[in-house]
Amino acid sequence: MIKLGLSFNPLRFLSHTGPNVFIKRLSKSFENNKLFNVKSGILPNYDVGLFLVKKGKYDYNKPFFLRNGGMYIDIKNNIKHGNKINQDIFSSAEKSNGLIFNAEFCKKLFNSFYKLKNKVPSTVIFNGVPLDIFSPVGSNFRDNLGFSNRDKIIIVSASWRRHKRLEETIKLLEILNLEKKGNFKLIVLGKTHKKFKKNKNIIFAGQISPSSLPKWYRTADIYLHMSWIEPNANTLHEAIASGLPSLCCNNGGVGETIRICNAGIVSNVDPEYQFNLVDYYNPPEPNYSILKKDIFEIFENKEDLRKKINTYPIDINEIAKKYSYFINQNFKKK
Repeated sequence: MIKLGLSFNPLRFLSHTGPNVFIKRLSKSFENNKLFNVKSGILPNYDVGLFLVKKGKYDYNKPFFLRNGGMYIDIKNNIKHGNKINQDIFSSAEKSNGLIFNAEFCKKLFNSFYKLKNKVPSTVIFNGVPLDIFSPVGSNFRDNLGFSNRDKIIIVSASWRRHKRLEETIKLLEILNLEKKGNFKLIVLGKTHKKFKKNKNIIFAGQISPSSLPKWYRTADIYLHMSWIEPNANTLHEAIASGLPSLCCNNGGVGETIRICNAGIVSNVDPEYQFNLVDYYNPPEPNYSILKKDIFEIFENKEDLRKKINTYPIDINEIAKKYSYFINQNFKKK
């Protein structure tokens, strides 16, 4: 069996960041399905690598693939060394045996900022989640939290930074409740870095252990993802797999997941992104009128939408097979 080196040590996944969460799930599926013998890319005892960026410190002159889940597009370069990391990604891509983008958006973004000099094969493979864990079937917290049948529960989940637009999400909740079309409630999963006023309609659940996430998702009626120019989102995949009709904004790669899973609405609330540098941590306000209309539409049709959701495209085991096929087809060619 081919030994696959990952840029993360699969024995030490301490971070809950998106890439770490996904790579942990992917590596487990590789091993469970006997697709690869997973190793740490930090040590040289692997045959082929799968990395986010190839660092010279651990360059063992072995074939490797890059998984690209976006780039740093903040014009102010607020993330330390963001511009340098982009350059490292481009340099690594030239030397790689192939590029795996986790959305068509990510592929277009990469090609908008950099033209490869070498001929490098590429493919698009979405993120995935374990469907035996994230499922519509199971318990929830509705009774524990005292929700009534009249309550309309929206859930959001993120590592909350400014471009995720939590402030705008809370404003949308207030707008929805002015319409008197039901009691709209909001559950916020994930650590927030800003103190918000207490609100009887909002539950700040904080950082949730991975084992409890499905139960939280099943507590809600719909999932809302208002992030601005988000390349992809594990949380959206988790919510869809848990049976939630979902709504996201129109820029970035998240809409691709909603469309391929037939899971809800991509809301046309923002000016179209032009694949340029932007003031990423100062996002524009979305069009609340369109959001309100789309939220009402999802609630009116949520039972029919639930029945139409297709989770096959985000099954982590199918995703792992696609990775395996692409890597096996290309790792000996360079």
